[in-house]
Amino acid sequence: MGGNIGDTPISPSYGTYLSQLIRFARVCNKVEDFNDRNSIISRKLLKLGFLYHKLRKTFAKFYNRHFDLVEQFNSSLIKLIEEGIYRIHTFTGTSSKRLKK
Repeated sequence: MGGNIGDTPISPSYGTYLSQLIRFARVCNKVEDFNDRNSIISRKLLKLGFLYHKLRKTFAKFYNRHFDLVEQFNSSLIKLIEEGIYRIHTFTGTSSKRLKK
């Protein structure tokens, strides 16, 4: 089967999330709009079984690779994660300091 059940991959594709972040950053002029869109998609992805810590890691990858798109928001990586990625639980067990690597 090669890791797939029908057309649905067993492991969620975090590349899809990354692509959406790029699209959102290109169309949004305000950080609030970007964060709202990120919150909506991350909530949907979490409900589909994506993992919060992997969404954070993917967001950090996006932020570092596409800083030219996010610099317009004048916001730090940590602040964008805290205000943009939907949280199902208030405590995730991961430290924001680990993202700075």
